[in-house]
Amino acid sequence: MNLPSRPSRAIKAAPSVARQKPLVTGSLPHATVLKSLAKALPWKAACGEEISQAVRSSALPAWFEKQRQKMSARPSVSGRPVLNESLTGWTWETLGSSTSDDELSRLMALAPNAKSSARSITRIGKVNQPAALLASIAATRAFTLPELLVALETLFKFSNEIAPDDFSILFARSFESSPPVIDPRPDVVAAQFEAHLLRSLVYAETMKGTADMESAAKDLASDLKSHTDTDGTPHAELLPVLSSWLAVHVRAAAYVNAKASRPGKWSGRVRNLTSGAHLELLAAVLEESARLIRQDGQMAHSIHKFSAIRHVYQAASQFLAFPPKSAAQGLAKQHATASKGRSATETRSSSSEFASSQSDWAHTAVLKAGWEATQAACTIAYHKPWPDVDLSTGNTTLIRGSCGIEASTPAGQLELADGWSCVCWNADEDGDYAELQMIGPERLFLERQNYLSRSQGFALFGEILRGKSAGEYALKTSLPISPELTVESDRLTREWQLKKQGKLVGRVFPLELPQQKIYSTPHTVEPHDGNLVFQYKAQGKAVYAVCVVVWDAKLLKRPAIWRKLTVTEDSRIVRDDEGVGYRLQLGSFQLVVYRSLKPTEYPRAVLGHHTAKETLIGSLDTKTGDVTPLLLVE
Repeated sequence: MNLPSRPSRAIKAAPSVARQKPLVTGSLPHATVLKSLAKALPWKAACGEEISQAVRSSALPAWFEKQRQKMSARPSVSGRPVLNESLTGWTWETLGSSTSDDELSRLMALAPNAKSSARSITRIGKVNQPAALLASIAATRAFTLPELLVALETLFKFSNEIAPDDFSILFARSFESSPPVIDPRPDVVAAQFEAHLLRSLVYAETMKGTADMESAAKDLASDLKSHTDTDGTPHAELLPVLSSWLAVHVRAAAYVNAKASRPGKWSGRVRNLTSGAHLELLAAVLEESARLIRQDGQMAHSIHKFSAIRHVYQAASQFLAFPPKSAAQGLAKQHATASKGRSATETRSSSSEFASSQSDWAHTAVLKAGWEATQAACTIAYHKPWPDVDLSTGNTTLIRGSCGIEASTPAGQLELADGWSCVCWNADEDGDYAELQMIGPERLFLERQNYLSRSQGFALFGEILRGKSAGEYALKTSLPISPELTVESDRLTREWQLKKQGKLVGRVFPLELPQQKIYSTPHTVEPHDGNLVFQYKAQGKAVYAVCVVVWDAKLLKRPAIWRKLTVTEDSRIVRDDEGVGYRLQLGSFQLVVYRSLKPTEYPRAVLGHHTAKETLIGSLDTKTGDVTPLLLVE
């Protein structure tokens, strides 16, 4: 499948505006460090003369106090509330190498959950305490990237709240670049751009080397555009760090858009971040990303805990125009409600639009039962040879990680391509379906089915390997079980049970295998390194492997019965490499699955139901014997 061309997502290093070698290091008296930094920094001509005079007359503290009085970036309390909030605590623990100071880490860990108001900042010391700790660090070494972001934000927004001695050393040290971070993670790269922008804003009137403020704004705007589709869908490569990446872009936009209400000489140089097009795209990205947020506030596929996502949306709502019934606005309201001491209620979109989505360019598919965070969701990222799957039931994540796939044909082992194409996408009142495909040489097809029921509490995953040569086809696939769960095998059957702290939360049924363990089979299912590993072998021209995962409370209690069904065509029984059907019964819930593996001229019959479709997923009415299709694929 040919995907539309998009701007390159190549990593671009944030430009440095100061030397990388630390200006001053080691344990020296505060006054000595301040004097050395003051001499080494690239002051503008007028400031340089003042500094030289201040050094000669031992009046550096008075000069820095004068700067502190000039640097209040906040308007009055009636201005934008975002200027009263400390936002850098959002990503303190996610950017890595945050600090060696345990007390500073403790304070920053509390910051994302702190209530925000001008009064709480001045009276509780939410600025003074971190500023004092940062000042002690500044007297001995250069800042890490998270420390630098906190220091720059403090100078930019809260300079009039900092003790004079702390301000002077912070102001002198924060112009220095943090040690370079060699990390291709998109959130780290964006944070380097953010630090460049903040440094330019803080030192625009005093230091040389801040004329590239426009470059910093362009870099951030380009970073947002290159990692997202035109409708705001984030690319699959972003998903592991999407929450912290969003936090960086919301912060950067908040800084310049909140201060833009007070015109300054620099306003035109950040127009890339204040333009209508940029803000519309940022709002769209936040809306699309809201589909990925689970009940616990974590995003699907995230590699780290991120507790401030609703605060990110609430801050963004202060300068972005979210529609009243949008998911983004609902998340912002949840944070506002919780910050007032009330429990956060769901205020997600009440639109009739399905919460699911799929993007060829982004290589993602979001299968979602509804807009409420308590409803089931399955997100698939298919930009790599092994698809990443995150299946959550609302309060429990069942499946999370890469679905390893190995395949072989009569010609030998297959080498998988770099990514997949989505050849079928469907969303309706019954459920969501995404079928992925990888095409090999000589009409060889590897396909993956992903189906999520909207109301019945189950998901289906299937893999198909088919070619034109007869022989042995083998598939080895894995289902990555969430680390918080344990996996147990049923004593008599080949059912697998998923448990959370001893409580049953899910069941897995490998339909290709005979239910009872007493019956032999060439196929196997075994747990290995946190995965359920399925191995299938079949003679012919194709092999189909399918499993069903259930989590509905009623289905967890019902005894299970499953078996392979006979499939017929024109009065003959078809071979397994032509078409396969299965039936799964859990009390009154009866699921029928059929997949054609070879084109047919005539309709085929499975359990009395005739179909010429390639795929059928349906429910069986035990009273009438009729199969009601939930999904039909041509």
